[in-house]
Amino acid sequence: MKLIENCKKIKAAGIVLKKMKRLQGLDGWVWSCDVHLAGVKLGGVFDDGNGGCLSVEMSAPDQSKLVGALKGVDYPLGLTFDGEDFVEPATDFGYIEWVLPAIADELESLKKLQRTAKTKTLYQLHDDKDGEHWVIRQVYSAALVAALQQKHGSNLKEVLNETIAAL
Repeated sequence: MKLIENCKKIKAAGIVLKKMKRLQGLDGWVWSCDVHLAGVKLGGVFDDGNGGCLSVEMSAPDQSKLVGALKGVDYPLGLTFDGEDFVEPATDFGYIEWVLPAIADELESLKKLQRTAKTKTLYQLHDDKDGEHWVIRQVYSAALVAALQQKHGSNLKEVLNETIAAL
């Protein structure tokens, strides 16, 4: 699942978004957070949800550290939007402006999955599309995993609960 792979890369880079606040605005999500790298606060980020630039309160050297950490784990930029491909940003600020909203969205989606995984079992089959998963309204257990393996055989790709809990 691309979401889980990206969240693993965010964690490997040592990036944590704290004090994340988010609400639906008139023209998109209004959100803000503090960005931490390797346990050190680099600065704050704010998006007013009006389609303009991201407000980044972070020094240029700290922006470079953040970009270096993301590139070091090969975090994907996802430079396609509505069928159009974009050129990779030439500046650290441009890179951050493109990637931080994606990271914020992925971490919010991960939180939702983590809440679901506490009371339900989530799994993927090999023939599922990327991002799709199945949910069973039963608490994760070894017996349930064995039943899934018996039912789906080699088509069972992964039971996601343990992976999600580790993030």
